[in-house]
Amino acid sequence: MISQHLSSSFTSITCNFIGIDSSMKELFTFYSNFKDNGCMIGICGMGGSGKTTLARVFYEKFHSYFEGSSFIANVREYSEKFDLLQLQQLLLANILEEKDADIRNVYHGVNMIKKRLCQKKVLIVLDDVNKLDQLENLAGEHGWFGLGSLIIITTRDKHLLDHHGVHKIYKPNPLNSDDTLKLFCLKAFKKEQPNEGYMQLSQDVVCYANGYPLALITFGSFLLGRTMDTWKSALDIFKKFPKKEIFDTLKVSYDGLEDMWKEIFLDVACFFRGKMKDQVIEILETCGFDAKIGIQVLMDKSLLTIENDTLQMHDLLQEMGKEIVRQESREEPGKRSRLWLRKDLFHVLMNKTASKTIQAIVLDRPGGDEAYQHIESYSEVFSKMCNLRLLIIDNVHILKGLNHLSNKLRLLDWHGYSSKCLPSRFQSKELVELKLQFSKIEYLWRGVKYLDKLKLINLGHSLNLIRTPDFTGFPRLETLCLRGCINLVEIDRSIGGLSKLTVLNLEFCRSLTNLPSSMDGLRKLGENQMLEGTDLTGTAIQEVPSSISFLICRGCEKEIFKSTLDSVHHEFENSAVVKATKIMGTYDDSNMAEHSASWSFPGETERDLDSLAVA
Repeated sequence: MISQHLSSSFTSITCNFIGIDSSMKELFTFYSNFKDNGCMIGICGMGGSGKTTLARVFYEKFHSYFEGSSFIANVREYSEKFDLLQLQQLLLANILEEKDADIRNVYHGVNMIKKRLCQKKVLIVLDDVNKLDQLENLAGEHGWFGLGSLIIITTRDKHLLDHHGVHKIYKPNPLNSDDTLKLFCLKAFKKEQPNEGYMQLSQDVVCYANGYPLALITFGSFLLGRTMDTWKSALDIFKKFPKKEIFDTLKVSYDGLEDMWKEIFLDVACFFRGKMKDQVIEILETCGFDAKIGIQVLMDKSLLTIENDTLQMHDLLQEMGKEIVRQESREEPGKRSRLWLRKDLFHVLMNKTASKTIQAIVLDRPGGDEAYQHIESYSEVFSKMCNLRLLIIDNVHILKGLNHLSNKLRLLDWHGYSSKCLPSRFQSKELVELKLQFSKIEYLWRGVKYLDKLKLINLGHSLNLIRTPDFTGFPRLETLCLRGCINLVEIDRSIGGLSKLTVLNLEFCRSLTNLPSSMDGLRKLGENQMLEGTDLTGTAIQEVPSSISFLICRGCEKEIFKSTLDSVHHEFENSAVVKATKIMGTYDDSNMAEHSASWSFPGETERDLDSLAVA
């Protein structure tokens, strides 16, 4: 029986292929469950991960147990140069052992394959498939072939396998630490262990390769016979100058993407690897991308994974993405589409080399070299970044203020922004989110600005903020966070016209003595309005909108606190929208108990409430 022959062959099959034994057994086990009917197995993974090697080893050792077999390599590349008809001819010629099959066209070829092979038990490998029509015209379904047939498809695109309805999608097992070192050493030293004195250097390279077979082979081959000095600088060399074999192999997947998916991939590779998926989706959607679909596409193409709700990719895929951006201008960062290093941004600012090419700047890791935290007089360079759509900066201070920002900005997030206001000429009608937390801003701007797409303003912990802007020009504003703005004394009365406002955070606004009477107009919003955190120390809220679901008072004086609590109780005593109140301040426990005894609390915890805040 074939199963007995296959089972007894594993040791001899895999002895020359590091770490492939377990994968071979898994493929065989799955096939054995379907061998009486026939099946299709897809092997999926990033380029260079061992898909073709696994399929080739399986084919070379087991093809003789089938009545006919064909291994068609590089289907993607072959299809770009030739017609699928020629691949059909090759398939039939290999299996039937006939030199030239008389096929008039692709449709005729499909009928020929079904007619000539429907009674044969065949083993077919279609390697590096990238389009559905390749499968539809070479192996449309397992019923084309005889009972016991096995069709193996290798591809980088999981969605293609899903669409074709294969029985099993298999991802090659990553090499374990012992196998990765062994594979690397076989290339670097022609033996399974490093030479004396090279163990740590070898382990460093193996760690960087992160189990990626092509990298282990390429790095090992490059370092064979090199000096100790070359070995010591190997990682820097590989990071600064990615090996062409690896870069070209990985870039095939990138080149096959649509333009929007390419932009999403580069943003993730340069800025967002390791970030929470939902947070990144929100940012990318703010930039106008179809992020949910795009991320799924990148996952299907083996360019991205989700681990613990964070976006992850192999180190070498990330390096490939960054290298694509660096190749836009090898010598001048100001002519690249993305900047993610402080030294590159400061180079652009100090040398005034900014250009319209720059789309996104993300420097979101605090700390770093003190020299890269203060900009003296180069802020005018931002005026050349006319296509900047995304600006996320943490702890970079422009001492003399900005005089220009791109009017194509969709998201502005500058933690610790050091100027007292935004540039007067800033009028980005594309702006969706404005975040200036822990800034030194005193006011956003003078007069009215019309930002029709603006949905979120977060000025939290901006200690110098005195007043809010006129809200007339933000009809779509949904979230306003002024938490910790301890010197805020005035909220513009136009806030009453924000019909879409759903979150208002005034927590620890100690100097705020009154709320505009126009806020009563927020009653019309329904039951999803939230006024979160108010520290009114001068006068009480005269009227609490019935639409407000949460009221958090922290640090209120006794009489004001009592008046406010009574007001809230009166408004909500018969309302089902009250889910909880969290009241902290100078009011003693007995008085609090007196006023809260008749309230209903459905069990929300402090964490539930805090999660509603915009920190």
